[in-house]
Amino acid sequence: MNNNNNIEIYYYYLGEYIFPGKKYYSPFREDKVFPALVFKFINETLTWKDFGGIQMNPNISGTRDGLAFIMQKENLTSRIAAMKFYDSNIKGKKIPKKIYEIQKVEKPNPVVKIRTEWKDFELDYWKLIDTSLLLKN
Repeated sequence: MNNNNNIEIYYYYLGEYIFPGKKYYSPFREDKVFPALVFKFINETLTWKDFGGIQMNPNISGTRDGLAFIMQKENLTSRIAAMKFYDSNIKGKKIPKKIYEIQKVEKPNPVVKIRTEWKDFELDYWKLIDTSLLLKN
């Protein structure tokens, strides 16, 4: 299933734009105590994970894509049933064009600056540590 189909499914159930990394209230549970559903990219596929301790549908295996989302939500037992549900309920619905603009964003590597100059009071505080450890290698 391609990402546009996945996005259509997520939008159908959540009714809002999908942003990878943002937490959503889970459609799998009735309680809205805390948002526990997260979307992320795995191998170029937009996938989901629910951290709310739900009982997973035993028929779901592998990547949790849009099809697995339907199977979990509707408690379906086969991919054929899930495709019939997708074709009859989701495909062809008016979905805003903007929701397809989800892009995979790489996390930047943090830049760590090492301090090389120390004030006397700092050296006094850390006097139990050898000062050579505080100097730049």
